[in-house]
Amino acid sequence: MLYTTKFLDESYEDTRTYREKWIVEFRDLAIERLEEAVREKDYPNLIGRCRDLHHRYSKEGDVFLALDRDAGRAKNCYYLAARAGALCYDLRRAGFPYYRGKWLDSYDFKKLNINYSKDGILAEDRELTLAMTGEDTIEGLLVLGRYEEAQGALPSDPEDRRLDDEVDQCKWAIAHGDQKAFDKYLQRRIGVLRRQGRHDACILDGWGLALVRLARRRGMTCKVKVLELPWELLEDAPAAEAGLVLPFEGEVREIIRQKQEGSIAL
Repeated sequence: MLYTTKFLDESYEDTRTYREKWIVEFRDLAIERLEEAVREKDYPNLIGRCRDLHHRYSKEGDVFLALDRDAGRAKNCYYLAARAGALCYDLRRAGFPYYRGKWLDSYDFKKLNINYSKDGILAEDRELTLAMTGEDTIEGLLVLGRYEEAQGALPSDPEDRRLDDEVDQCKWAIAHGDQKAFDKYLQRRIGVLRRQGRHDACILDGWGLALVRLARRRGMTCKVKVLELPWELLEDAPAAEAGLVLPFEGEVREIIRQKQEGSIAL
């Protein structure tokens, strides 16, 4: 399945331009907006600001892995993304709302765990990952290695319509330790991404890589060799946390503490 296309080449070039011209500026802008929300006590927008910062660091990790094959630097970015993601979940648990623009958004963080927990998985940080998944979700059970419980929480058939997409089907395969099914659904996912490539070409599938990590913890492997899944670069060591500080994390956690104590009313 190794391939190259005009749209993929254009996406690589766009990503190089993003790294060279915008990556730092966009991250700094996300940090500035979070600082402003903290300073002005704009509590209704805290989750949105943390979510923006999460996406910035997660994107940086993808860029360093896809373009530079720099797994160490990518892992550091995923670690910071996971810390920002954990803040989103802790804010939500404390009762803070999530707004998109002027409107209250019903975004279901728990249902869409993989959007955030993938960064904790790729950072090899179990505690951070569980801070997002909890222990009562499929992702959480897979992280904890409680595969029989995960099987019981999933449909018996991987083609069941209750499984939303190939990501869910890959999680089903991991829970059951089914290597053949895992490769089948992972390859099917890559096919879907490639068909969408005319509109938004994917140069790195972070969700797929996280699934590979979970599969490897299960004693499985990955036989799908494609450009979007440089799984051979993944290392078992956790991120080098020394010196990795998420901006304004301490201030946001203090706000969460005050909310839990009743000192802050929304």
